[in-house]
Amino acid sequence: MVEQLRLVFDSMGIDWVLWLLLILSVISLGIAGERWWYFRKESSPLHVLQDALKKALAGSQDALNGLRGLEAEVLRETLNHQHMGPEALEEIVIASLSQERAKFDKRLGFLGTLGNNAPFIGLFGTVLGIISAFNSLKSGLSGDSGQNELIMGSISEALVATAVGLLVAIPAVISFNMFKGSIRERANNASSLAHRILADAKSKN
Repeated sequence: MVEQLRLVFDSMGIDWVLWLLLILSVISLGIAGERWWYFRKESSPLHVLQDALKKALAGSQDALNGLRGLEAEVLRETLNHQHMGPEALEEIVIASLSQERAKFDKRLGFLGTLGNNAPFIGLFGTVLGIISAFNSLKSGLSGDSGQNELIMGSISEALVATAVGLLVAIPAVISFNMFKGSIRERANNASSLAHRILADAKSKN
């Protein structure tokens, strides 16, 4: 059984692992670029949101018009239901935050999964390369200069697979953490601003 598995793994080679990592890297860069553009497009400065909210609470119906982003959408949804009372508004804020966060979280799961698992894919390629090198040694062909170069080449390719796995994982992890941090910050800002609407609603009751 072990011998059969060794032969199967040896026949697989590691080129497909490197190609797989390359494809995953291109996909992750595409997702990161798309998410960066979306986050940039769907954004409004905090001080602008604060000024607009003050005007909205003072009676200006169009104060939030033209503002985009998670915070702006949550504020609009909360203001639209302001007549429902503080308790209902709290539930609306929670529901709106969850709905808007889902839009920003879209496809980030791929970056997180790739960041966690790309090193293991590279490690699998490394194992395949080491198996190939040991198979050459087991064949009793070591000692020949050409065969020694082949063995060293297999070991070198094995180490390259690990390096490529890390190279793919690191940008994915950095992007994932940056986007998640931005979402948390936006959600906190939205919650803080929405609670001003709740406080205003409670003061009127």
